[in-house]
Amino acid sequence: MRFYKKFLFVFICFFVVSLYFAFSQEVLDWYYYKPIKKIEFTGLNAVKKTDLKSVTKEFIGKGFTDDLYFELLNRLSALDYFDSIEPVVTPADANYESVIITFSVEEYPMIEKITFTGNRKIRRTELIDTITIKEKDIFSENKLAKEEQTIRDLYLKRGYTNIRVGSTYEYTDKGVQVFFQINEGYATKVKKIEFQGNQIFSSRTLKNTLSMKEASAFTKGAFQESMLEKDKQSLLQYYYNRGYVDATVVDIVQDEKIDNDGNTELYITFILDEGYQYTYAGLEFQGNWLFSSSFLESKVKLKVGDVFNAAKFQEGFSAISNVYYENGYISTMIQPMEAKDPERRQVSYMVIIQEGSRSHVENVIVQGNKKTKESVIRREIPFEEGDIFSNVKYVNAFRNLMNLRYFSSVIPELLPGSEEDLVNVVYTVEDQSTTSVEFGLTFAGLTDPNAFPVSLLAKWQDTNLAGTGQTISLETELSPDAQTLGFSYSNSWLFNKPINYSGSISGSRKKEKELQKVFTPTGIDTTNYYMDVQSWDITVSNSLGKRWYPGSVVLGLSGGLVTQFLRNQYDPHCIPVDTTIADYNSNWGLMNSVWTAFSADKRDLNYDPSKGWFASQQLSWIGLLPTFERQFYLKSDTVGEIYKTLVDEPMSDTWNLKIVFAGISKFSFVAPYKNRIGNSSLLSVDGMFSARGWDTAYANKGKVLWSNNLELRVPVVPNILSTDFFFDMAVVRPNLKSMFSTMSWKDVYFSFGPGVRSLMQQLPLRVMLANTFKIDNGGFRWGNADNKPDWKVVLSFNLVNN
Repeated sequence: MRFYKKFLFVFICFFVVSLYFAFSQEVLDWYYYKPIKKIEFTGLNAVKKTDLKSVTKEFIGKGFTDDLYFELLNRLSALDYFDSIEPVVTPADANYESVIITFSVEEYPMIEKITFTGNRKIRRTELIDTITIKEKDIFSENKLAKEEQTIRDLYLKRGYTNIRVGSTYEYTDKGVQVFFQINEGYATKVKKIEFQGNQIFSSRTLKNTLSMKEASAFTKGAFQESMLEKDKQSLLQYYYNRGYVDATVVDIVQDEKIDNDGNTELYITFILDEGYQYTYAGLEFQGNWLFSSSFLESKVKLKVGDVFNAAKFQEGFSAISNVYYENGYISTMIQPMEAKDPERRQVSYMVIIQEGSRSHVENVIVQGNKKTKESVIRREIPFEEGDIFSNVKYVNAFRNLMNLRYFSSVIPELLPGSEEDLVNVVYTVEDQSTTSVEFGLTFAGLTDPNAFPVSLLAKWQDTNLAGTGQTISLETELSPDAQTLGFSYSNSWLFNKPINYSGSISGSRKKEKELQKVFTPTGIDTTNYYMDVQSWDITVSNSLGKRWYPGSVVLGLSGGLVTQFLRNQYDPHCIPVDTTIADYNSNWGLMNSVWTAFSADKRDLNYDPSKGWFASQQLSWIGLLPTFERQFYLKSDTVGEIYKTLVDEPMSDTWNLKIVFAGISKFSFVAPYKNRIGNSSLLSVDGMFSARGWDTAYANKGKVLWSNNLELRVPVVPNILSTDFFFDMAVVRPNLKSMFSTMSWKDVYFSFGPGVRSLMQQLPLRVMLANTFKIDNGGFRWGNADNKPDWKVVLSFNLVNN
């Protein structure tokens, strides 16, 4: 009996202890798989919380696991901001249903000062701009070696091939002082470039393919060792694109001489073996089951018997790859095997294809956005988690995000998923300012001494209001002769659908000079006498539209209503030439316009295209209420645009010489009902958008206007500034019949000249120097009365057709 009691006591104790440890373990592990509600930091000084949000926001809402925690910790450590990181996990609520992770951090010290010694040829400001670390940044010793190489690369680009760079640092009470020691050495310049073995192409032609240039009065001729291999490949590519597939650079001979200043002069000789020219003999496919061989072969534009062109074949091969990628088969392996027939001098290919299964999107990750809400970004991405991956949609998402103009950069990236056929799509963005506040003065009255010469302008606009993607603006103009006030609002994703709404209301009062009819002994004069007119205008407009995204084209259908309340006041003894002025004299009048438009857009970027096209058709009917309105007419506007990159050559690591051709044509006509249209509603050359520079052609009005703009665009600072050269042609005709029957060259207004175009949405301006001319009786005549060149400054706007 006693033994039984002892056994029972031991058993109870063992049970209680086991239960205690089991319960304790459960309490200790309570946070596993619970969603993360917050991630907080203590100990931050120089590092901003917003800098950490781009890392932590991806983990919010996910269940806590060891793998997730270590991934978060690794990402924080990779920032190189902290010397130590200590985590604490606490419950976010009384029921222990979610967790808060708090990181207690100790930051690396700040960089107090950066000092350079030994830099004689490159200024400190340029070195500071080149390196990535800055004063007041968090110091990390690991970054110094990279910065040394950055400085070394800068000198190598300038021809200082013996450059040596070292670095040290010292701790102070205020942080860390960083010292870069530079030994520049002497510069190496390319004195002469020659070729041997070239019989097909001249040395001058081959020299133009090289990025290295000989030293001259216009070029420094700085030598870079890394450019030799690049120029070697450029030479070979030049031959390959012309059928010489056996061409080789046998050797590159470098001879050095020292000039009087101690600099090295380099004489470079490329020794070539050109080989023979080959023709294209076609290609075959092996392993393709999803797509037919004939369909894949049609993607290659080279024809059998053509002189072989390596660049064209590569374009075709890329098109073949895109067939698979656009349909989600991104794991498909495609390998071209070249076969050359030296006797026939032909080259053919066998394309080996290992088709994989379709890849699906595992995660869509958005990072880097600080102002713009993630939902605003995600709605521009035309796929979701679980969708079949499409390269077209992947590229379209990049285009959509860039066209928003909310970001200074958008970087798309594809990363492997957790399984073989899964992919993670990452879009890293960097917010830019979308708010513009403009104040200015407009100087007028220079041609009218009685007019008040100054107007005050003020405008506030935000195209991404509070990160929601909505646009709101308020503007005003104030002077004794003109006062305007306007408000507008637009939302391109109404009800979270690709439906755009815009509305505006504005009011104005103006004092203007208008032509009047004066009876003279010789008849009625309608061109030389003016009358004072005071006008009031209240305009309300609303529009609604829908977008579709079939393939890489954006289709749009929209419509709207514009309502104007008008009133004029002038001396009743005067008779205005424009009858619409008289229609609203001393009485409020009404003018309605209802319109609809359809557009198709395949531009890569709508605000600064490099390739693609755009087309639109808009029809407007003016006049809805016969009892209250005076004008009734139809207006048609047809727009076509085409863009093509002609040149895109890298001139440095950060800048390409890019030349883009732009062709824009707009055909407009009005068709009045019973001739009920005012003179001010007729069409004319405005000299600002059509036939730029023809400011005297406004008086020539008609019912048909055809305007054409041809431009060569050279971006100077991408997304900021571009230089352009334009050539304009415009013609105004009385009616459609005369446009196609009696129009001649003398009816065309020509203009040309250079210009500068701002690509910033806060300042969408164009400044041009324009000269005008006409073709009259088969001869050339300048546009001014003196028949001499007359350059005019033209201020216009960089408007985007949508």
